[in-house]
Order: sequence, then structure tokens, then C-alpha cells
Amino acid sequence: MTKAFLPSDNFRPGAGELAHLARAIMLGRGAIDAALLEAERRQAPERAVRLLKAAVGAGTTADEGWAGSLVDYRIASRAFVEALRNFSLFDRLLADGAAVRVPMGAVAISTTLTASGSPIQETTPKPISKLTLGANPKLPEFKAASIVAVTRELLDAAGAAGVQFLERELRRGVAASTDEIFAAVIRVDAATVASTGDDYAAVVADLATALEGVIITAESRPYWAMPAHTAKRLAIMQSSSGFAFPTMTPNGGTLVGIPAVVTDAVEDDEVLLLDARRIAADDSVITLQAARHAALAMDSEPSADAQPLTSLWQTNSTALRAERRIGAAYIGDEAGASVAITGVAWGAPPEPETGT
Repeated sequence: MTKAFLPSDNFRPGAGELAHLARAIMLGRGAIDAALLEAERRQAPERAVRLLKAAVGAGTTADEGWAGSLVDYRIASRAFVEALRNFSLFDRLLADGAAVRVPMGAVAISTTLTASGSPIQETTPKPISKLTLGANPKLPEFKAASIVAVTRELLDAAGAAGVQFLERELRRGVAASTDEIFAAVIRVDAATVASTGDDYAAVVADLATALEGVIITAESRPYWAMPAHTAKRLAIMQSSSGFAFPTMTPNGGTLVGIPAVVTDAVEDDEVLLLDARRIAADDSVITLQAARHAALAMDSEPSADAQPLTSLWQTNSTALRAERRIGAAYIGDEAGASVAITGVAWGAPPEPETGT
């Protein structure tokens, strides 16, 4: 009996494949032929080399193997995206299957009044229940991008450590850009409640208030989103019986049984509670583009105002842009879908005393 080959049978792709591909493209300065030579010279993973070989010629419908390169790229891109689940709230919700995946540009249909069942007595008419469907606008699309600029020397000299560095920077940049967009979408219609204090009793009261503000049903998938310093303080907070929240860690965990995700996209003094089942979302593959002759504003928060530019050519550098399209929107009525606790200072150390 012949077994059909599946990628998971003999090879489990890693997020590093996309980093190898990115380094080859940067070394080739955007030229695919040169990138292929660089990938082969540095013994890049087989899938990365195969992708570059496929990119040399134009695809045609007569070439039966051409579509295989698209599958390879989607596998490599998906592996990279799946690795983002530990760094991105958006990708965590998709990876967990908590958010409702709706194709970008499609219309999401939501149930505004569900059908209900009722007991039926012998010889009595069967009741008819009503099901009302509401149509949402099309899932809006956004672009999340990360630009990394490195010198030619680093790309030439770096081995495995250099690929890991490039992968880490790409992952961090894509995750930050994605979550910034996603948090802005979710935060717009979130109800807000003010924190009541910084001790254990205040934390319990704040959590209870937030839970009351979000409509929880049997189908709900609630999540907390918070900055790293809040998660760290919760992890070490003490109660009369020991650690107050033993399932919390500085990298997240669970808080009152609800997954807690650390993200830089929420405000420093804010904690967000949301029901992921009330959110429609989707994403695309990562696209890569290299530039050698360009001038960049080396600022993580560039503005429209005039600011100094750095020439890539003069600094012997190459820039890589990793870009993805994402979609996110509430399904149905936003009321009761999310709550933001503001002014959070849980477990904050006391202010130092100043001398007179």
C-alpha cells in the first residue's frame, strides 16, 4: 500500500525557514538568482532553496510542479506565523481557534436571536422557534509590516546565530505591528472601568468588575491581554495563603482560569478582557522584499514630520520588509464583548521616600 506524502510525515517545518529565505534575499540584494546562489553556498534548508529555484522562472499552467512552490512557501510562512502565538495576542487567538476565522473581504453572518428548544407534551402542537441572522460589514483589511536593516558584514559573517537574530527581529517586529493594529480595533468599542487599587483585594475587585462587564456564554472564549510588567507583578503577588495567582508567570498564564496573554499593544496601565468568539479575524502569508538603495528613517515610531534619513548604500546595509495582511472586526453588537481596566498599578512597588 502506498502512503501519500504529507509534510508532517517526514518533515516538520520550523519558523527558521523563512529567516533563511530572508537572509538569502538580503544577501542577493533582492535579485532572486543571486539569492539562490547565496542560499546554496550557505547550505540553507532544502525548502528555502527550492523556493528560490522556483522563483527564477515564471509559473505557467502547463508546469505541473510550479504550484508546489506556492505550497512550500505557504508552509514556511505558516510555520513562522504559528511561532508568533507566544508573542502576539492576535496570533494566539487564531492559533487557539478562539477567534472566528472569516476570509478577508467576506461578510460575517451573526446570530442575533438563537433558536430555542422546548418540551413537547403528548397531543400538543410542536412549538416553532425563531432564528434571526444579522449581516456584518465585510471584514476590513489592514497591513502589518516590519522593516529590519542590517549591515552586509553581519549577513556575511553570521552563521546560525545570525539567522536566529534575523528570525527574532522579524518575529518581534511582525508581532508588534500586528498586535498594535489588532488592539486598536478591539480597544475602540471596549467599555472602560477604573482600577480600585494596587493590593490583592483591589485586584480581585477589578477582575470581578471586568467579568461582569463582558457577556459570558457557554460558547465564550475569554482572554486577558496585559503588558509584561503587570503579568510579572501578578506572578509574585502574595495573599494570606501564599502566591495569590500561582498559574500566572511573567510571560502570561491563566488568571481566574482565563488565559492571560502578554502583549506590548495595550497601554502600560491597562488590562483588557475580551471574548474572542465575538471577534472575526483572518491573516495572509508573510511577504518579503529587500532593498539596497533606499533611505530610511531609523525610528520605531516615524512621523510625517521631516526627520534624519540613513542611506542604506552609504552604510553598506540592506533592509528587509516583512509584510502581512490581517483582518479583524467584532461580530454583531460590540456591547459586552470587551472591557478595559484602566489605571492599573497592581502590585506596584511603593514610591521611594524623598529626603527633606
